[in-house]
Formats: sequence, C-alpha cells, structure tokens
Amino acid sequence: MSSSANLIAWQNDRLLDPMSQRLAGYYLDELSMLPFEDPDGDARFGIESGENVGRAMDDVDDYHYWSQSPPTFRDGRAMERYDSWTVSITVSPAMLVDSLPFVTGDADDPLRLVEVTVRRTAEDLSRYRCLLSRDGQAIDSSQSRLRFQRLRLQFPDASSVDVVAPHRNRPTAF
Repeated sequence: MSSSANLIAWQNDRLLDPMSQRLAGYYLDELSMLPFEDPDGDARFGIESGENVGRAMDDVDDYHYWSQSPPTFRDGRAMERYDSWTVSITVSPAMLVDSLPFVTGDADDPLRLVEVTVRRTAEDLSRYRCLLSRDGQAIDSSQSRLRFQRLRLQFPDASSVDVVAPHRNRPTAF
C-alpha cells in the first residue's frame, strides 16, 4: 500500500511540473517582449508611477518585485486552472564575470537576470530564470547563457521593427 501511495504522490508531482513550467514560460515570454529600458526615457530601475495599474508596465525592470495571485494574462483575463497559484518576479541588473552571470546593483549593466517563482502552495514552488540582454554585442556568443536577444531589423525604406530572437542554448541552473 505504501508503494502505491508513493507512486500516486510522484505522479501528482510530475503533473504539477508541466503546469509550473507553462506558467513561468508565459511570464518569461511576456517580459522578453518588453523593451530593456523604459521607452519614456525614465532611467529609474523598477516601476514608474502610474504603471502599476492594470499591468501597464512598459519595460523589463518594471516587473522587479512584482507578484500576482491568481495569475492573469496581460489583458486581465484569468488563466484557466491556475486559480490557486501565485507568480512572483524579480529582475536584477547583471553582467557576465568569467562567462557566468553576476547580479549587480548597477542599472546600466547590459543584462537582466529574471527570476519567476510560481507557487501552488507554500510548500510547492518552482523557480525559473533567464538572462535578457540590452543588446547582443556585449556578450561573447560562445560563452553566452542568454535565452533571448533583442534585435532591431532595419528595412530599406528606413522603417524598422524590434524582435526578440530565442537562443538555442539552454539557461543553466544558478
């Protein structure tokens, strides 16, 4: 009987893992699409006044120390099957030291370490991290642990579009 109970507990843990990955992945994707720096030119790290209503955050570091329970999509719609979950995000300035990310306090550094913590209960939590870059020029691609890179594509008619390109490498556990 004990083996069956352990097997059921293990199966339940395996069911939660894909749910936590999917939830964290949504927020990592959402943040990776935002500008690295405030488009309004405000150099302050963290959320600017007036942006904390209805997820009006307009750059990556606005999510520093942000939390939501239950989680919703950016437009405010509820996320089905996540009613009892909590999402917490921290964003920290970072730079590479000996090819590894190092968290700093300097908002001018070229990287942001984003950590998304998802919880179903106080005991059941998972953390997911990625690095975002101001531009890919400051990073040696052979040593990079970046998950996404921002690119600006310029067209002959002088128009441009900003995109986020995923890297094929995998984030490492810190």
